[in-house]
Amino acid sequence: MAKQTSKSRVFTIKKHVPVKDQSGTHLNVKPFDFKRPSKFNKDQIRILEMVHNSFARLYENRLSIATRSVTEISLAKVEQKAFDEYMATLDESCFLTVLKSQAFEGETIVQFENNILFVLLDKILGGSGSSKQDREFTDIEINLIEGILEEFIQALTESWSNIENPDFRIHSMETNPQFARPIAPNEMCLVFKFDLSSGERKGEFTLCLPFVSIKSILDKLNTKSLFADGTQYLAKDYPAKARDSLYGVKLELSVVLGEAWVKVDDIKNLQAGDIIMLNRSLDQDMEAAIAERNIFRVQPGKVLNKIAVQVIDNNIAEV
Repeated sequence: MAKQTSKSRVFTIKKHVPVKDQSGTHLNVKPFDFKRPSKFNKDQIRILEMVHNSFARLYENRLSIATRSVTEISLAKVEQKAFDEYMATLDESCFLTVLKSQAFEGETIVQFENNILFVLLDKILGGSGSSKQDREFTDIEINLIEGILEEFIQALTESWSNIENPDFRIHSMETNPQFARPIAPNEMCLVFKFDLSSGERKGEFTLCLPFVSIKSILDKLNTKSLFADGTQYLAKDYPAKARDSLYGVKLELSVVLGEAWVKVDDIKNLQAGDIIMLNRSLDQDMEAAIAERNIFRVQPGKVLNKIAVQVIDNNIAEV
């Protein structure tokens, strides 16, 4: 009987030709960290980047008004990091704020460099912003910083309004980031780094969005609803929101009772009971001015024991 011989089969693995750059690094090999996988896809990151570019413009305008000087803000970088990696990049001399929202399941972290906060505080208080400080914030300064953060929240809420109404509020503030650990160390976060310049002084601040906080609204990051032509972020009701925002702007209205030219020697000798003659008679109307520009014609009077004026003509000038 003839012996049957079995045919052996050889299996081989086809290897691809490695693509290398000039330094010899494999370009077709990408590292993957199984312990800290990426949780945000490219479309979600792209949409959130456009949302926070819009936030940068809104916050830039608000800070310019608050400091009465030109303030420039730009989104410099967007990165995915674990929360402990993010905290490791922060300097001890920074101001950390934890925000909470009804729409988000977790906390949102805002971090400002101390040096740029001192610049903003100096300008808000009427200074030039050129002084440099290396100290702890006083209680009064922390109250003023809270006002800066409220402007931050208003701009952030408005930029998110086309996706969700986050209704952010300040949960806690820390002058040392080591004392603030509201998120698990290995939780993946999307970190937005912003460059801020006010005059010749420059600094930065960051916004940290943990995945656990916004995972419930990631499905709402739809390119069809947020992008009109694939590149530009547009809010559907932006004109109405812009108009409503303008209606909420506070303007200083002043009424000039009259003017008089007085010599320095006469001013030096003024005493209680002396009378200064103005260039306006009692039956003449007065002008109400906004930003030193006469807008209304008014007449003086009194309401509930308080001095008041009644508008009688608003055709002096167009606002």
